[in-house]
Amino acid sequence: MRKRGTGRSRRLVRELQLIRTAFRNWPVVAIAGLLWRHLPLPRHDLVLVTRDRTRFVVPLGRKAGALYPALEVFAFSTYAHDWRLEQSPFIIDIGAHVGAFTLWLAEKYASLRVTCFEPDPDAFRYLERNLRGLDVVMRREAVAGRSGTSALTRPIPGGAVSALRDSNGQPGSNVVDVRVVAFDEVMAGIHDPVALVKLDCEGSEYDIVLQSAANSWRQVHRVVIEYHPMPAEDPRELVERLSSIGFALTREHSVGGDVGTYWLSRA
Repeated sequence: MRKRGTGRSRRLVRELQLIRTAFRNWPVVAIAGLLWRHLPLPRHDLVLVTRDRTRFVVPLGRKAGALYPALEVFAFSTYAHDWRLEQSPFIIDIGAHVGAFTLWLAEKYASLRVTCFEPDPDAFRYLERNLRGLDVVMRREAVAGRSGTSALTRPIPGGAVSALRDSNGQPGSNVVDVRVVAFDEVMAGIHDPVALVKLDCEGSEYDIVLQSAANSWRQVHRVVIEYHPMPAEDPRELVERLSSIGFALTREHSVGGDVGTYWLSRA
């Protein structure tokens, strides 16, 4: 028991150090994260200010709402890689949430161009607010294997765990109908080279990768995928499929339980 408690304490101290390194207003960020994660406090907006002076807003709510996804990007380096993208890189951000990933890249590439997809209407309102002034196209749609409409299950409206799948009886889940566009359709309208496709779409990564045509990936140079547990799906299928059409796995990180991240680049 003591070892488990010691491990948690060390992890908390480490996370606090990373938050302090990432944000100018780190005391407010850290305290808000603890309070809203553990107490039934009312919904509240929190302004985050990074060390590079990027300002953006996240909604605090149950389990800290949208704060922890933002911490994963800026403080915990979930997507960090030693890639150096092309000049004026064009990015496709699928599962853009409130825009943290795009803002993180914008600090590194001043002439960044991005197309963002985010189906959750609550998160999308913050996405529009946070990315105002950047060279970004924002689409309130989900991306999957086929176009149409679907029910989006939101255990935390505006949080980063919304998915195009059954709620499985999760208490408090909220469901909204959203537009869905096929990845093949998305890419059919894009003619520029794509420096990076980022997928964080709570299970839809399998539909996108496994059901799309090889030709849809022809101008994509790099892919980063956060994969999630899905019944009857193996994350390695994602790597095998992309490897078969010219990508090579350059990094992987697993946190267990079919949850982790893959980074792939044109071989």
